Amino acid sequence: MRLIRNLLLLTFVGIAVVAAYAWTDRSRLREKAVDYAAETAKREAVEGASRVAEKAGETVDTVGDKISDGALTAKIKSKMALDDHVNARAIDVGVGSR
Repeated sequence: MRLIRNLLLLTFVGIAVVAAYAWTDRSRLREKAVDYAAETAKREAVEGASRVAEKAGETVDTVGDKISDGALTAKIKSKMALDDHVNARAIDVGVGSR
């Protein structure tokens, strides 16, 4: 009878130890999952910011080119308008990238 009681006690203690280990191991896994999610979010944010910065730079270059083209067109038209032999309203200056 004493042997059975000791075996039951040992079984309950073993179950308690396994349950405690499983519970603490889950906590560590949860911490690792949170760390991984944070790293992934940070990496995606950096990549997104890089793409936005690159697009902004391209847009600034395009706008700068358009402004330069407009200034060049205005300069040519104004010089041609000063000529008495040129019909200033019929001037068509095309600017394009080649």
